[in-house]
Amino acid sequence: MLVDAKDLYQLTHLPTTTISQQLIVPCSAKFSVLKAHLMQIYDDVKEVLKDDKPAFCIFDAVYVIANTPKDVLLEWSSTPTNDMIADSVIAIIGHCETNPFAAQLGMYFTIVNVTSLL
Repeated sequence: MLVDAKDLYQLTHLPTTTISQQLIVPCSAKFSVLKAHLMQIYDDVKEVLKDDKPAFCIFDAVYVIANTPKDVLLEWSSTPTNDMIADSVIAIIGHCETNPFAAQLGMYFTIVNVTSLL
């Protein structure tokens, strides 16, 4: 029998909860470089302000927040899909940190966006 999470308490008296996760990830790459890499993978990357800090929101689920110049803060509500997105964002951040050509991609992406507005 499949039961919706909303109906679980009525049928079993088991409460459900939502787990909010936060993770600080070391990232010394520029935020624009990180954005370029995220936009290569995800269709839905929005620039937002979260707690008065610049951030990216991916699929309205995972927030990548500029925490300090040396790290970013990831925030998401834990579901299997959101956990998978957060895991892939961590891998992308690791790629930005280790790939010597990551900064060049960020510069190219900025040039393409500026010229497309002209």
